[in-house]
Amino acid sequence: MEVKVLEVRDKMTFMPVLAIWFNTTDSREHWLLHRAGFHTPTDYLMVAPLTDLHRATTDPFDHSNARTMRTLHQHLYDHWSTIKTGDLIDIEVVLGEKTTPKVSEQVAEDIRRMDAEGNWP
Repeated sequence: MEVKVLEVRDKMTFMPVLAIWFNTTDSREHWLLHRAGFHTPTDYLMVAPLTDLHRATTDPFDHSNARTMRTLHQHLYDHWSTIKTGDLIDIEVVLGEKTTPKVSEQVAEDIRRMDAEGNWP
């Protein structure tokens, strides 16, 4: 299984997200996933906001925040191999509404901590 933690941004939205791809080659994991109802475990991608893990789902159409999470879920499914844990996914860019992605809040926070000469406190 592969796990990625992502910074997801959209219009007026910041959301840390957990994504798990059930692409196991381990026979014990495969058996357990199959017993849990994942009959072809390599085809499942579970996505959940880190602030609301009980909303984890493998169905892109089951998210309550349809625009952000449904778009994210499909984008992850289509581009999993090129996305790294910690990446920022800007939904407005994914949807073609903007061409330049937002700056990560982590980077923005780090910049705010620097003094006037660019030194870290």
